[in-house]
Amino acid sequence: MHALVRFWVVVLSLLTGVGALGYLSLSFIFPDVPLFAVGAGTRLLVVLVGAIAIGVVVWSSTAHGDVVQERPGNQY
Repeated sequence: MHALVRFWVVVLSLLTGVGALGYLSLSFIFPDVPLFAVGAGTRLLVVLVGAIAIGVVVWSSTAHGDVVQERPGNQY
């Protein structure tokens, strides 16, 4: 994957994951605010979106061999 595309995938995934965590935190702190008055299904959906976003970050950092190499002198 091109480095610029990979960069933006990681950045957008991090923003999505942090946003999902923030939304969930605020929805538990302020449950009576209309923006956060959601059901269990919506909260579950937000958790899934956040987990997928963090999974993309982990996959992007481990799936490509040029991030961490076991043998630095081996350039295949």
